Amino acid sequence: MPGTRHDREVAEHVGISTASVTSRRVRMKIAPFRKRAGKNRPRKSINDWTRKETALLGKLTDQEVAEKLNLGHATVRLKRMSLGIPPCRSGSKRRAQRSPQVLERLGREADSAIAKDIEFTPQAVSPKRAALGIPPYQQKR
Repeated sequence: MPGTRHDREVAEHVGISTASVTSRRVRMKIAPFRKRAGKNRPRKSINDWTRKETALLGKLTDQEVAEKLNLGHATVRLKRMSLGIPPCRSGSKRRAQRSPQVLERLGREADSAIAKDIEFTPQAVSPKRAALGIPPYQQKR
């Protein structure tokens, strides 16, 4: 059964954050309030997923799952979050992080420069470098 009011409205009424309301609603397995279904997207409760559909979560990005199942991005995200499944990053970005060209640059260039080129954060590049036992880049003086 879907909620009877938008999370934002409930949050304002109760005096807590919208994120808190959304989190609690998801834990209680209550579908979000919807005035009407979208023209091309059927309404789907987080309880109405098949095993095959659920198996896609975390393996594809939320956007890819949404497109594949003809659902809204938020619907997919809420389902994934309700199951405690971490998000999947884009496959092309994962491949970029471990490509031979990138691995060759580790320790020879600043993590921040490498991260910028492959559209990651330095905090994502540094652990990869450390896991490979490569010391951080030291600028020569």
